[in-house]
Parts: sequence; structure tokens; C-alpha cells
Amino acid sequence: MANENEVVKESISVEVSTDKMLGVITFNAPQNGGSKMSFDEVVRAIKDKGIVEGIKEDDLKEIFQDHRYNYKYIIAQGKHPTEGKDGYIEFAFDEKGLKQFKPKINDDGTVDLKDLSAVKNVRKGDKLATRIPAVFGKDGVNVLGQAIKPKKVKEARMPKGRNTVILEDNVTLVADIDGKLEYDEHNIYINSVFTVNGDLDSSIGNVDFVGSVVVHGSVHSGFTIKAGGSVEVKGPVDDAVIIAGEDIFLSYGIQGTDRSKLVAKGNIIAKFIQNAHVEAGGNIITEAILHSTVTAGDSIRAEIGKGTIVGGSVTATNIV
Repeated sequence: MANENEVVKESISVEVSTDKMLGVITFNAPQNGGSKMSFDEVVRAIKDKGIVEGIKEDDLKEIFQDHRYNYKYIIAQGKHPTEGKDGYIEFAFDEKGLKQFKPKINDDGTVDLKDLSAVKNVRKGDKLATRIPAVFGKDGVNVLGQAIKPKKVKEARMPKGRNTVILEDNVTLVADIDGKLEYDEHNIYINSVFTVNGDLDSSIGNVDFVGSVVVHGSVHSGFTIKAGGSVEVKGPVDDAVIIAGEDIFLSYGIQGTDRSKLVAKGNIIAKFIQNAHVEAGGNIITEAILHSTVTAGDSIRAEIGKGTIVGGSVTATNIV
């Protein structure tokens, strides 16, 4: 400690904040006629402390020219890193609403409980999802010139499932076949067969599907199945409508009314046909035809079991 008559030159104290993002100086007054520091001496003292980044020289000159003693001046500030953003998947469909069957609202405001939009059809080439790449952050720097790395970012995983394909751009996922869109919170799938594990009733609603349909139970009265492929029903079919782009297979047959209809571009095979309008582009094979209007582009064969045809109208291009 200087004695009271000792000449002491003006000086500065230089500090660096704990996080190394601030450089601070304090001017100490001269004593007993001591000289003032030059600007170059101030700059040298700052750099001797290791502060090399974030110094605004114009501000420092202004502080130097008009400074107070025992007052802390911020003379350097580091630059925080610019944080990046994780990549993510942008879905081309409502992934949350995909499993929520919502009834159709008719024009008059009533609700059609038979049309629950249970199937989300897609065509080959339809876009399913886009992978939005991660945005990488930029380094920051502290006042000592040390780089500050931003947090690491993650690239999103493409939810590629069965019957989907990633395009050459490596960010677009599309359907590889026509079918039913499915998403299990991890991957997107396209299923060429829509399967109803129980009955087709008000819990499922009408089905309009680009592929094939399999119903393990029965088809209740008043419901409709439209399929681009084949339709197979393993239980009874009541007063319903089934239209197929290929074949129709009915393990128990159809017992309907004058509103019931089976239409297939291919063949129709049913245990029996009763009170229904039936059209096939190919063959119709059944055990019994009862009080129905039946037309086939090729043949009608009532050859299973008793081979009964009673009432109605039966017409085939080649043979009955």
C-alpha cells in the first residue's frame, strides 16, 4: 500500500465475468499528482487480461475521455450462440384424427351415422409426409475469444413403413400402392386390404376403399361396401349393398330386400342369394337363387348342394 506522499499513476482494474461474457474495467484515481493513463495503455491492460472479443473501440474511447473513478464500465460483450432447431415431420394428413371416426354432416345439418369415414384412401404416388431438415445453430464467442457451441440438433426420422417409398429428394415420403392409410405413431403404412375383424355396423359405418375388403363378421342392414378390389364377407349379409371392382365372396350368402345389391366386375360366389339384385361381369356360383334379379356376363351356376332357382329373373350371356 502506497504511503500518503507517494506519487501513484492512474490505473485500471480489469475483470471478466464468471460466464466470460462480459469484460469490465474500473478506473483508479491517480494520487499525489500521478499522471493519467494513455488510451493505448488502457487497451493494452484489457488485452493483457485476455479480453480480445466484443470490444467496441468507439465506446471505449468515449469512456476513456469522460470516465469516473471507482465505477464499473462494461467494455466488452461476448456473443451468445444462435440455437438451431430440431428437424421434424410434416404430415400430409391429420395423424391425430386418422383413428377418430367422425360422422358425415348432411346438407340439412343432420348426422349420417353410417358414414364415419373409417377408411383413409390413398393412391400410389400420393404424398404422405415431408421431412423438414434440422437447422444448425451458429457458434457464439466469449470475451476471451473462446467459441461457445450451440446445443446439438436432431434430424427427424422418416416414418417409412410398409408400402411407402422415400423419393430421391430424401425428404418426401409417398405411397407405393393404392390402399388404406395407417399410422401407428411411429411409421406410416399403406394396407392393400381393409379388414373388419367383427361386424360391419354403425361402429364402422359404410366402407369405400380403393383396395380389397374382408369382413370377418356380418354386414348389417342398410350398410354399403365399395371396393376397388375384391370383397369377402365371412358372416351373413343382410339388406346391404356390396360393389366390387373384382370378385365378391359371401360365405353365408345374402338375405335382403328389393334394395339389396351385389355388383362385381369379376365373379360372385355366395352360399345363397335371396331377395337381391345381383350383377357380375364374370360368373355367379351359388347353391340357391331365391326371388332375385341375377345377371352374369358369363355364366350362372346353381350347382352347390341342391342347386335351386326359385322366382325372380336369371340372365347369363353363356349358360345358366
